[in-house]
Amino acid sequence: MIRAVTHPYPGAFIGDGAARLYLWAGSVVSDGASPAAPGTLVDIRPGEGVAVATGKGVLLLRRVQSASIAEEPADIWALCRGFHPGALITGAI
Repeated sequence: MIRAVTHPYPGAFIGDGAARLYLWAGSVVSDGASPAAPGTLVDIRPGEGVAVATGKGVLLLRRVQSASIAEEPADIWALCRGFHPGALITGAI
């Protein structure tokens, strides 16, 4: 879905309003079941992005954009906001 609606289209996103997080680039890390709940930050990979658990595996988010802020690398986004592995990003954007 992320690749299908990336630039110049509106983009994939989670959340809404001020809590909306646009997902501009990502790739599948694992398509097996993850022990973490969907939306859980599994790993911050410097220079690569953040690994997030989904209902069907783990997704590596590479580029994201918070509402009204410029697009940035996902690992920088997470570190600047104090996220750490185990944090639920879907409720704390």
